[in-house]
Amino acid sequence: MQQLKKELRKELIQKRRELSPSKKADSDLDIFNKLIELSCFKSTKKLLSYVSTPIEVDTLRFIDYCLESGKEVAVPQCVGENMIFRLIKSRNQLKKGAYGIMEPDESFPAVTDFENSICIVPALCFNKSRQRLGYGKGFYDRFLEASGCYSIGICYEDFIRDFPAETHDKAVDVIVTDWRIYER
Repeated sequence: MQQLKKELRKELIQKRRELSPSKKADSDLDIFNKLIELSCFKSTKKLLSYVSTPIEVDTLRFIDYCLESGKEVAVPQCVGENMIFRLIKSRNQLKKGAYGIMEPDESFPAVTDFENSICIVPALCFNKSRQRLGYGKGFYDRFLEASGCYSIGICYEDFIRDFPAETHDKAVDVIVTDWRIYER
């Protein structure tokens, strides 16, 4: 099972790298527009979001939009085997951290109350059961299990795939793609 997932990750990362910049930009905008129209997003006061890398669905526009809209925004800092979501006021406060991903440092307040929060979850792909295939470190599986946070996976429709899920692979509540929304 692990070997199969490892090969699928390699294939998906390569496919992400091959996305044309214009297709990626159009798809990112479509996902952004669907996200901001979700009733759960409109009603939430606190957003937890990953900070995207160039091959991931763009979250930077979304983070900026939330900050400008007066929502609290927290992004993860990787500490050992866990993530600590820390409140930020601007993306300019982030610096390159674990795995080369932009993150806040320990001087930013940690979020400890996840009630009425939404977590935007990255993945290389999702299946139609809303389970995710991430990069293999388990950060989001552990976080979602511990926090009970309402979770929204974002993904390009071309990356909705069947794959063998394991018991520790947590399903998200909703998946938003450039084409549609998958809900329970």
